[in-house]
Amino acid sequence: MLPCAHAGFLHRARTVPVAALLRRAEAAGKRRVIFTGHSLGGSVAVLAALLALLQQERRQPRPRLRRAR
Repeated sequence: MLPCAHAGFLHRARTVPVAALLRRAEAAGKRRVIFTGHSLGGSVAVLAALLALLQQERRQPRPRLRRAR
């Protein structure tokens, strides 16, 4: 099953300046960014956090694991 999200929530989450937030946190020496919200904001916060994680993974790729033979 492919991941999916409500189009309106995803549209709103994409307006969150995730890259800028991550850069500011890094410049301030912060190791965590917390996304929070209530109702619509909670949905947007979850999606924005996922977008932030994806962006971080692109910047710092983790080694891929292989199956043991």
